[in-house]
Amino acid sequence: DKFGTGHSEGVIAAEAANNAMVGPSLVPLLTLSIPGSPTAAVLLGGLLIHGIFPGTDLFDNHPDVAWTFINSMLIGQVLMCIFGLYVAGLAASVASVPHSVMAAIVLGLAVFGSYSVQHSMGDVYVMASLGVSMYFLERFGFSAAPLVLGLILGPIAESNFIQGSMIANATSSIRDYFFTGPLNLVLIAIVIASIAYSFWMELRNRHHTSKEEVIG
Repeated sequence: DKFGTGHSEGVIAAEAANNAMVGPSLVPLLTLSIPGSPTAAVLLGGLLIHGIFPGTDLFDNHPDVAWTFINSMLIGQVLMCIFGLYVAGLAASVASVPHSVMAAIVLGLAVFGSYSVQHSMGDVYVMASLGVSMYFLERFGFSAAPLVLGLILGPIAESNFIQGSMIANATSSIRDYFFTGPLNLVLIAIVIASIAYSFWMELRNRHHTSKEEVIG
């Protein structure tokens, strides 16, 4: 009965889980160039802007960057405890700021941040269109994470696919290049299994929800 009422134990559990997933989300980013969260996707975009490509060569070519990430996570946990003990009360007052004021501040920072990356109004238009699209998508229950990941990883996937297609056309066929070999087949199987699992979980949740409604 206390779910959704702001009970302290529930808030602490949710925030502890939220903080615990930050470190693990960086593991696939630093080793495989695959961000494990929307925040990690933003970090990936920042690294690519500076010409740093996360992956197997990151620890050899840019050990300073890799170990900065690791050490910052360790230091961040200590600082988070200090912040939580002494600054949480002051930070909670942010919730009393009117929504109109908070929305104006966030919008201004979003416009400034998107323009400052490449000094292009095109980035601002993309940011605005994505914001409007995400507003309507969230009304229908869609998450923002796939949109952010697609925006960051889309150009990378496109350029690598074009490069792979050129190699395939020069050496063999696209089918033989992309759909043969143990590594390719394993990755394809993982992708198919992930998509199938998502659909299965969605159907299962709907089935349980409809069953509870019938029982209730």
